[in-house]
Amino acid sequence: MDQNIRFEHFVEFTKDDCLFCAGRESGSKRRCLYLIINHTGRVYRRHCDSWNVIDPADEAHIRQQAEAAKRSGSGVQYFVSRSHFNN
Repeated sequence: MDQNIRFEHFVEFTKDDCLFCAGRESGSKRRCLYLIINHTGRVYRRHCDSWNVIDPADEAHIRQQAEAAKRSGSGVQYFVSRSHFNN
């Protein structure tokens, strides 16, 4: 996995304490989708038609990059308060 991701879009599900992120890998320019579930500490990456759990060694790095991008305002941000995931 390319460790440097330029996040472009965020959807924060406040009720579920989750963050959906879309970005591009800096090396390959491939689009990548992540689902960060804060209350479980899990990070998932979309691959084809399924969500795969990210290796624990990479979770913290993905979280840090996403949070830094959110704080800097580098991506479009949406907030959803009326949703419910079964996670």
